[in-house]
Amino acid sequence: MARRNKKSKRFYYAFVAVVLIIVIAVAFLDFKFRFGIVNWGSILNESQSDSAVISEVDEIKDLKITFIDVGQGDAILITFPDGKNMLVDAGEGYNSVKGKLDEYLTADGEKIKLDYVVATHTDGDHIGSMAYIYENYEVGYSYRPYVKFSGINSFPDGFLNEGFESKSSKTYGEYLTAVANEGTPNVYFTDETDISVSVNAGDKNIEYSVDFVMPYAKTVEGFRDFTDSNDFSAVMIIKFAGKKIMLTGDMEAKAEQKFVEYYAQNTDEISTLDCDVLKVAHHGSATSSTMGFLNLIKPENAVISTGLCHGTYRHPREEALNNLLAVYAKIYRTDLQGTITLTVSPSGEMTFDMEIPEEFKEYLLCSADEISAIDGLKEEIENYKKNL
Repeated sequence: MARRNKKSKRFYYAFVAVVLIIVIAVAFLDFKFRFGIVNWGSILNESQSDSAVISEVDEIKDLKITFIDVGQGDAILITFPDGKNMLVDAGEGYNSVKGKLDEYLTADGEKIKLDYVVATHTDGDHIGSMAYIYENYEVGYSYRPYVKFSGINSFPDGFLNEGFESKSSKTYGEYLTAVANEGTPNVYFTDETDISVSVNAGDKNIEYSVDFVMPYAKTVEGFRDFTDSNDFSAVMIIKFAGKKIMLTGDMEAKAEQKFVEYYAQNTDEISTLDCDVLKVAHHGSATSSTMGFLNLIKPENAVISTGLCHGTYRHPREEALNNLLAVYAKIYRTDLQGTITLTVSPSGEMTFDMEIPEEFKEYLLCSADEISAIDGLKEEIENYKKNL
């Protein structure tokens, strides 16, 4: 009887030890997810033994990417074939922008869940409405740039706020506070922060992925050379049904040059970049869309998200338009065409739908300066949009 009790006790102690190890491991991973220490995409893939995460659905849907017309700024809603949603940036913090976001983030009268929210960088025309998003929508995972906040630190204990560059803007502080209050797992995106999903619907299967394509930043250390927050921008390629769509935030010439330098040394990887659609960097500024970068990625279509002849920025600039034309990219613009929706079917068919398809089409190759110089044109476009 004593021997049996000893065996029972050994079994009990072993069981307790295993449970404690599991609890500690889960708590450790939960802490890392919550406070941005690891790449969620990498962990997802590791949990599937380096294969795609499996998503079981009743029906495989189209990939839908909506470049929301928020004036000067970016706000891009991606609805994946399994119904998951990703919001990349959220425009300025104006009420008009928030209303526009609500319009596109609502389905059947209900606010959609945002499974992923990506803040590409710290500029107000990209994160101005982010705090509103976190306060009013359910957010699954947060991806943010490796830029710290240098103002008063009122974040919860344990909320990491690291980075090589610092920002003290009220907008950035409000965004970080909203992320912390939401309690979502949050990730400093790098070249390895990828998402890969295998979608199953009965005997049908298809994959999609989101690759953070920043070879100069395989880890956060790769951002050490940058001093401009634009160059901390997330650069992403969405792949589905043989199509590739690249999003670039506001990356500028320095990041583009580092991008080109990497692939000059790794030519066997260049084929992964050939893009069907490019979201043009920095709203078509003169400091982005360099020829070396465009010649490398070879975009067939280019979407410029920008305000109409906006203030001192005057995007898009003639230099960017000329460079895009030099690589034979077909140009789409939110300032002239309103919200632009790209749809990719599971068979690979790709279509663009514009809120304003024809009315101002003849001006698509005109710079902001050229549009401003045409008497009454800017006012005509603005009035047309108000009446949509």
